Amino acid sequence: MLDQPDLFGDAADAPPAPARYPPKREHLLSPLNELLAASRAADQWPFDRVMTDLKIDRSLPRLLSYFPADEAERWRADIDAEIARLGRPEPYPSQRRAA
Repeated sequence: MLDQPDLFGDAADAPPAPARYPPKREHLLSPLNELLAASRAADQWPFDRVMTDLKIDRSLPRLLSYFPADEAERWRADIDAEIARLGRPEPYPSQRRAA
């Protein structure tokens, strides 16, 4: 049984991982500008709670990770100001942490 070959082959024989290319700058700026413009034009969150969570907690960090630190900080500060102005939506009951 020990002489049985590995089902997936030797890791050294695996093809190299494909190269990862950063997205184009305009593809990064478009959703950031849309988020900021929609937030600035609103008196309350222009998205439902699920979309707000998705945009702020998931998409925003990924988008900002492609920018230089100083530019990412400026975007984050602008968006954080809108979060503070509009208020963060309450989490769903299942997401609340026990005290």
